[in-house]
Amino acid sequence: MDDASQAAKLIAIGIHGQLSDIPDGGEATAVGVGNVFVSVLGVPHEQPLADRELLLRVAGIRRQLLESATFIGIRYGAAFSSVEELKSRFIGRVANAAEILRMRRGCVEMTMKFPVGGAAAPPDRHDFSSGGDYLRALQFHRKAAKLDPEFSTLVEQRLAPLAVEFRWRPRDASSVELVALILRGETDRFRAAAETLRDSRQAFLLSGPWPLEVFGEAV
Repeated sequence: MDDASQAAKLIAIGIHGQLSDIPDGGEATAVGVGNVFVSVLGVPHEQPLADRELLLRVAGIRRQLLESATFIGIRYGAAFSSVEELKSRFIGRVANAAEILRMRRGCVEMTMKFPVGGAAAPPDRHDFSSGGDYLRALQFHRKAAKLDPEFSTLVEQRLAPLAVEFRWRPRDASSVELVALILRGETDRFRAAAETLRDSRQAFLLSGPWPLEVFGEAV
């Protein structure tokens, strides 16, 4: 890290298995944490994280880094006042990162989000005397969203052969998401296969490629 970066607020972007995965001369710089590297962007302390230009800037850096190599994405908003603070916050989280990155090197994530109709209204906090009971009811409500079984089977038949692994996840009470781990060279084939589902009358949002997020959750 140079002096300018040391004097800035550091926004963590991703966790990388090799130093060379964060190209020299780019906007992101590398901080070594244990046996991995965290890509960071240094910005003035007074610049708010909610600034739209900053959001777009970080999104662009994520895309550039993903072109270089697989990495584990860090949710936007993780900002630190110094390298030492960043290291102290991440050192306990990266124990499994190197192994995850080794096993899934060359892979990216693609996601498909499906709206689910007819979901019941979410639970009302005022109906519960216990916060714990409310949170459990809310979690159950979110997991209640399900896709038509015949359609989900069709999705798996068409897309599973192109995926290293995939997972269904309830996003909320009104949508479910398929997250597929695929080799980066298969993104075009995966996208084309997904588009063949447009004739099913089931709406969906296809997005990606993304860095490891769902498949990097052990970090």
